This record gives sequence, C-alpha cells and structure tokens, in this order.
Amino acid sequence: MPYFSIIVPTYNHGNFIKRCIDSVLCQSYSDWEMIIVNNYSEDDTIDKIKAYNDSRIKLINYRNNGIIAASRNRGIKEASGKWICFLDSDDWWYPEKLKVCFSEIQKEKSDVIYHYLDKYSKKGKNFLSSVYLFRQVKPPVFRDLMLKGNTIPNSGTCIRKSLIKRAGGLEINRELIGVEDYDLLLRLSLLTNRFKYIPCALGGYFIGDANVSSTDDKQINRRLAIYGKHSQLLSKNDQKKAYAFISIGKTLIYYQMGRYKDALTSCIESFRAEEIRMKLFAFIVFPPLLINVVFKDWIFRKKSI
Repeated sequence: MPYFSIIVPTYNHGNFIKRCIDSVLCQSYSDWEMIIVNNYSEDDTIDKIKAYNDSRIKLINYRNNGIIAASRNRGIKEASGKWICFLDSDDWWYPEKLKVCFSEIQKEKSDVIYHYLDKYSKKGKNFLSSVYLFRQVKPPVFRDLMLKGNTIPNSGTCIRKSLIKRAGGLEINRELIGVEDYDLLLRLSLLTNRFKYIPCALGGYFIGDANVSSTDDKQINRRLAIYGKHSQLLSKNDQKKAYAFISIGKTLIYYQMGRYKDALTSCIESFRAEEIRMKLFAFIVFPPLLINVVFKDWIFRKKSI
C-alpha cells in the first residue's frame, strides 16, 4: 500500500491538469498514489490524464452535482494510503513536498501537517501574499481557526486518513461550497490539536478567473455558514470575537466590490468588538471608507442633476 494518497478532484481543467500531474511525478519521494476524481469533464482533461502510463495514477469518473466535497470523499473512499494529501487540479507541488512531509511525520506524532503555498496568477508569482501573510495556528486549534480564520490552503494539507474517517469526511452541503476544507479542519480540530506547521512554501496556488474563493457575496455567506454551524461550541465572549473577525472579512470584501456603505456598516461591527486588534483595524479603515461613501454619493448627486 502507498504511504500517501493524493486526492485530485477536477472538472474541465485540461489547461492545468498536466502541470498538476507532472508535479506529483517529479516528487523526490515516490511512495504515493494519485486518485483523480473527474466530474465528467467536457474538454480534453480525460485525454491528458490517460496519456500517462503510470499505475500509481488512477482515474475515477464521478458525478458530484456541483459539490466538490463529494468528489474528495469519493477519492478518500478509494484511497489505500495512511495519509491523505489534497491537491486541487489547478495547483501544483514542488519536488520536495512529500519528502518533507514524510520527514515531519517520522519526527513526531502529528495528525495534520500543513504548509503554505506560493500564489501565482497569469502574470506570474505574487511574492507578498503567500510568504508574509501566512500564520501558524495554535492550540486549542478549534478556537484559533474560529477567532482568526483559516489560513491553511487545501493543497497544502496532509492528514491522517483514520482521523478523516473519524470526522466523517467532508460534509456534502451546498452552503459550504468553497469552505468545505475549512469546515473539515474545524471538525478535525475537535478531535486533535496535533497540527504540525512546516514553515515553507511547498507548492503553487493558482488564482484564476473562476476561482471558487473569489470575492463576492457568496464568500460572505460561506463565512456566515461556518459561523452558524460551529459558533455554539465557543463561549459567549469568543462568539463575539469570532463574529467580529467575520465583520473584518465582510468589510474587505465589500470594499473590493465597491459597496462602501456595506463595508462601513461591517467596519462599525468590528469596532464594537472588545479586542484591541479589531478596534485598531476599524479605526484605520473607517476614514477612507467614510470618504468613499461621501464621495460616491456626491458623484451620484452631480450626475443626477
């Protein structure tokens, strides 16, 4: 049996799947299997997968009805390895990824191993967003993830398969599309605090035009869905802190969407939080938001006249 089972859900990613597969074939650690769960792609994805002649690469055609968690669960069901690695089909790994993870597993008892990814767009590598804005989660991990958000990238995780099974796998829920990995990490953190952080980038994360975690109202609703599902396990005080953190996210998302009045409302919600970091954030962003709201209304009135 392989040591690592790599689960790769895909749909119409013919432009990316070769890069993804090649990055696994180039791994310096070779004891793995790659389970590609194809949601009946209509482009050349299947042809590109079948072009590889390697028994470690397995193709499963599976209809997930628009819920990527279902594809990942199907891959986990077929997995033979002791450890599950998730890899999105438009992402890729650097050659030492599995070797480094294996070394960390041998050093100490861990249940979840994670690292960050370098971010890439069509313009190339983004040096600031991946390296300098990443943080390590601290125990109790559940509280950390709820109060400070999830910074663990899906393609940067390596999880003990037995633990995923204990957690019940990923939840098949349309409200959680785009944050199903966050939900799984929260449920895993209720079972263990043995999260091991590897402080380096071991792969690339592609920011495309159709990225599921793009900035829109759906992303706000996903965060609220996570809060609604898990917040009752926090103390009353921590619930307020968790919601204040969501308000910060809402502020930034609304601002990027140009909805300055909504951003201003969320900013005020953040300021009401007891934590100084929330108040500091609100204090910094409030003036430019207010200026945008006033200026935008002034422009609108001028055009109306």
